[in-house]
Order: sequence, then structure tokens, then C-alpha cells
Amino acid sequence: MHAMHDGAVLRASIITGIAYALPIFALGFVLGVVRTLVLRAQPGWPAWAAVSMELPAMLFAAWWWLGRLAHGRHDPDYRSSALLVGLSAFFVLMTTETLLGLLVGRTLADEGRALMTLPGALGLLGQVAFAALPLLRAGSRP
Repeated sequence: MHAMHDGAVLRASIITGIAYALPIFALGFVLGVVRTLVLRAQPGWPAWAAVSMELPAMLFAAWWWLGRLAHGRHDPDYRSSALLVGLSAFFVLMTTETLLGLLVGRTLADEGRALMTLPGALGLLGQVAFAALPLLRAGSRP
């Protein structure tokens, strides 16, 4: 009986992680297009500054969306599953971002090199913070 309960918690956590990640990826896609077309088109505007402006909006949206997903849930295992929610969301976010890069002609090496730049490192830091939000949110629940 306990193993079946653990399987249900595992499934629910992964599904919640996917539901958390996909809308935030879509928002990031839209903001990334705006950042690329509008902000980066300004002469002398550094890429890291544009990413730095995007990060707080993304993390605020992620915090809000995570609250909407958790609203009304009376899951006593939420705190224990929050780590899995964050990890599965991080996996989905990184996978969809990598697949998008591959679709537009970038290689996996290109993707890796992009993470070694200041804008890429800032973006990765934001994605790690995104993955940590379920734990922070679980800690703030009564």
C-alpha cells in the first residue's frame, strides 16, 4: 500500500513539474523574442543587461503560477514532493530550451557554449532559482 502511495506522489509531482514548467517556458519564449528584437536592437545594449531585466519578471511569474497550481491543494506530502516538482520542472525547462535551440539550427555544443557566457550563466542561474521555487513555496505554506 505504501509503495502505491509513493508511486502516486511521484506521478503527481512530475505532472505538477510539467504543468509548472511549460507555461513558464512559453512566457520565456515570448520575452526572449521581445528581448532579442527590441532591447538587443538598441546600440550598445549588452545582452547580460537584457537578461537581467527579464529574470525578475520570469521568477515573479513562476512564483505566481506555482501558487496557482498549489491553490486549494491539501496535499500533506507537498513539502516532500516539492524537490521532485522542482527537478522535473528544471528538466522540462532545460530540455525544451535545448530542443528549441536544435530546431533553429544550434548544436548541443553551441548550447553548452552559450551557458558559458554572462547572459547564458545569468539565464542558467534563473533556471536554477526557478527549480528551487517549489521548495521555497513549500516552506512558506502553513
